[in-house]
Amino acid sequence: MKIYKRDVFKEETVKVLNELMIYNLLVQQVIEKILKVANINDPDVDEIMKVLNSRVRGTDILIEGLKEKYVCSEEVL
Repeated sequence: MKIYKRDVFKEETVKVLNELMIYNLLVQQVIEKILKVANINDPDVDEIMKVLNSRVRGTDILIEGLKEKYVCSEEVL
C-alpha cells in the first residue's frame, strides 16, 4: 500500500493531538500536586479546580473532534 503525503500528514497530526491531550492532563496533575503540597484549603481553590477540570474536558473534546476529522475524512480523488 502506497502512503501518500496527506496520509503521513494525518498520522503526524493525530500523534500531535494525542500528545496535546497528554500534556493537558499533565498540567492539570501538576497544578493539583502544587495545591496539595501547599496545603491550601481555600474555597476559591475548589472553584478554580472545577473550572480547570471543565476546561481540560472541553479541550479533550475539541482534540478528539480534530482527531476524528483527520482520521475519518477521505478526499475523493
